[in-house]
Amino acid sequence: MVRQMKVAICTPCHGDPKLGFLLSMVGLTNHRIENVDVRLFVVSSAILPQARNVLVAQAREWGADWILWIDADMTFPPDTLSRLLARNVPVVGANCVRRQTGQPSTAYIGQTPVATTEEKVRSGSVEQVSALGLGLCLTNTSIFERLPEPWFLFGYDRDRKIAIGEDSFLFGNLLAAKIPVYVDHAVSWEIGHIAETVLKHQAPTPAK
Repeated sequence: MVRQMKVAICTPCHGDPKLGFLLSMVGLTNHRIENVDVRLFVVSSAILPQARNVLVAQAREWGADWILWIDADMTFPPDTLSRLLARNVPVVGANCVRRQTGQPSTAYIGQTPVATTEEKVRSGSVEQVSALGLGLCLTNTSIFERLPEPWFLFGYDRDRKIAIGEDSFLFGNLLAAKIPVYVDHAVSWEIGHIAETVLKHQAPTPAK
């Protein structure tokens, strides 16, 4: 009997998940992959590093081979998991568009933002990067055995004088441990990041 691969879908959640995320999740969980057992883990907490650390612990306790990180404000195609698994690398994810207008996407090589372009999408290849966000990212569970605990913390970069998110903290440790990280541009092209805008009544435009 072939052993089933276990994939934990891990979602930290602060507040209610977005409708688009829920609809995407239905599509993903209905997209069956042979010999792959998928289970959803959700931790609700306002402290994001704590939520992610708990999710890793829960996934490992279940015996997960992989963790698919998906934030509760993302949309994604049903075959996202099968496509990322097919890359067969320890860490691969999407270059997520940020919700703030004019900001670069989440993938970086060193301090340089990485762009997802139509040319890269058509090539069908992955690109090695220094860091990604965890909005949508597949990680082999074994990487956490090679990293110090806690795996996620908020930090501060004294050289650049900026705060460091818990995902940047993880990718810094991955870089130090020489664990390669890749971005899948084709998947990146098809995912969405749900933004919120404030709608107000506007003064009527003066007639010409």
